[in-house]
Amino acid sequence: IDVQSDKVVVNRPVEVYTPQEITRRQLLLGLLAQNFITSQEAIAAAQTGAVPASIQSIFNTLSAADQVTATITWASASKILRNDALLIMLATSQGLTSDQIDQYFREWSVL
Repeated sequence: IDVQSDKVVVNRPVEVYTPQEITRRQLLLGLLAQNFITSQEAIAAAQTGAVPASIQSIFNTLSAADQVTATITWASASKILRNDALLIMLATSQGLTSDQIDQYFREWSVL
């Protein structure tokens, strides 16, 4: 109850906006900030689409056909979609939860 107005006030949780996409630049800066990749890997990925070693090691667990698809997707993506299967596979392989992925998207979207 609001004492001044004598009205009942319902406290509702604030809904937090999570972007559904970030740019490749934002992804690389975010991965670098979280020490998922090195600065040299971030630069190489930005310049040539090179796959960082930590990500390549995850790709190596895939079938040959899926490795090709993952590598092409990595090298050519200009936007990273929040619900992309490759992103989710990479994140879960690192033990990240859906909430953690959302948090990274919120943080990295402003880089």
